[in-house]
Amino acid sequence: MRKVFFMSLLLGLLVCAGMAHAGSIPNLVGVWKTAPSAEPFQKDGQQAGDRSADFYRGVEATLTITKQEGALFYGERTTPQTNDALAGVIDPDGKTIYMVDDKGIYICTLMTDTEAGKKVKKKKTDDDKPEPLNNLLVRYLSAGKAQKVVGIMLFSKTGK
Repeated sequence: MRKVFFMSLLLGLLVCAGMAHAGSIPNLVGVWKTAPSAEPFQKDGQQAGDRSADFYRGVEATLTITKQEGALFYGERTTPQTNDALAGVIDPDGKTIYMVDDKGIYICTLMTDTEAGKKVKKKKTDDDKPEPLNNLLVRYLSAGKAQKVVGIMLFSKTGK
């Protein structure tokens, strides 16, 4: 009987924790852009025998998240050269995000301005408010036999 009670109590706590966490899913809908002066990716063909890898730098990109339902979302990534549809999911931790497009995967971390290394001017009225997660550190990975692509860049939310 005690075992059933404790199992029920544990299950109840897990359900309550899950419901409490469900309210902390961040809203990603909107436009996220790289800084115009940023040099996040570098494209250099690196040869290693019959294989190559590309690293990108200085690419301006935009992520537009158009629809989000709970932790799932979709949108597109655009650069001056490409426009790719993408889909993603927010990890239960509320800060880690995984996305995919037709060419590769994105492993991302939501960050505050302070975490992203930006200078923040706080008002006295902001003391009790948590800093918004309006930066997205994106790591991009694309594997292929002939070519590999990797990169890291910081996006900032610019609108809804």
